[in-house]
Amino acid sequence: MQNTGRQSGETNSRTTTEMKVFAGEPILKEMPCVLEWLKEKGLNALNSRYSRYEKDIDQFFSCADPASADGRAKFDKLTNSYIECLNIVLIHRAFRDEASQGFVDRLSKVADGQIHPDASSAGSSRDYLFELLIAARMSMSGYKIDFNKVTDVIAENDEFLIFGECKRLSSEKKFEENFKKAGKQIATQAEGVPQRVYGLVFLDVSSCLDGIPKTELPCVEVAQQAIHESVEAFVARNSLKIEQLAERFSRVSLGVCLIGQAPLWTKDGTLHMTTRTRVVAPLSLADEDFGSLNKIMGRFASSMQSLV
Repeated sequence: MQNTGRQSGETNSRTTTEMKVFAGEPILKEMPCVLEWLKEKGLNALNSRYSRYEKDIDQFFSCADPASADGRAKFDKLTNSYIECLNIVLIHRAFRDEASQGFVDRLSKVADGQIHPDASSAGSSRDYLFELLIAARMSMSGYKIDFNKVTDVIAENDEFLIFGECKRLSSEKKFEENFKKAGKQIATQAEGVPQRVYGLVFLDVSSCLDGIPKTELPCVEVAQQAIHESVEAFVARNSLKIEQLAERFSRVSLGVCLIGQAPLWTKDGTLHMTTRTRVVAPLSLADEDFGSLNKIMGRFASSMQSLV
C-alpha cells in the first residue's frame, strides 16, 4: 500500500508473502483420520460435508470430457473439495488433542456447513472456519489458545496476550462495516482485562480479489505474483479506509491483517494454495508496539511451514 499506515511483516520487512504448495493425494490420505476425529468429538462425521468431497473428486477423474461444461463444473468442485479438505486437515493437525467445549462447539459449526460454500457466501460455517484457521496458525506459532471466551481468537504466550477478531468479507462493500465491528469487539472484550491486551483485526479478503488466473499458470512463481498483485490492488482501492480505520482503533489494536487466498493450478497439474498476508499498522503506533507487532506477525507468517 502506498504511503498508507505502517506495514509490518516477518523480519521487519514491509510486507509478508506466504506461498505454500500441496498435492491433493497426501491431503486426501489424512481425511479418514479427520473423519474419525470428528466422530470422536461427537460430530456426525459421515453426514458432514467433508465425507462427501472424495466422491466429488472421483467424479471429475471419471468425467468423459473434462473440457465440456459438465467437466468444467466437476473441475470446479474438484478444486473446492481439495481446498475444503486441506483446511480441515490443517485444523486437525493443530488441534487434534484439543478437548475444550468451546473448540468442539466451533468445530461443529464448521462441519455442519453447506457443501462447497462459495468464498463470497455469507454462510457462518466459513466464518468459523476462518477463525479456526487463524487460531491454528497462532497455535503453531507457540501460543496457547483459549476457546472458551467470546473473542474469536485468544492466544497467549509468556510475552503476549492477543485478542484477535476475525471477519470474512463476503464482498468488498462489507470491508468498512466488518473492520469497524472487529475493532469495537476488541475494545469491548479487552475492557477490564488486568494485563496488557494486544489486539489484532484479521480480515479474509479472498472474495474481493480480482484478476487472478486460476488455471494453466506456468510455474509457482507466477502463482505467487498473481496473489501478490491482487491483494495489492485491493489495498490500493481501499487505502484511505484502511488508514483511517487502523488509526481509529489504534488504542485497542496493533493493526489489521489482510489475508487473501486462492487455489491456483500450474500447467504440470499441481494445485497450489496461495496465501498472502498484508499487515498494516496505524501511523501513530509507538515504536515499541510496532516492534511487538513485527514479532507477533513474524511468527504467524512462519507458522504455515508447520501446517502445510
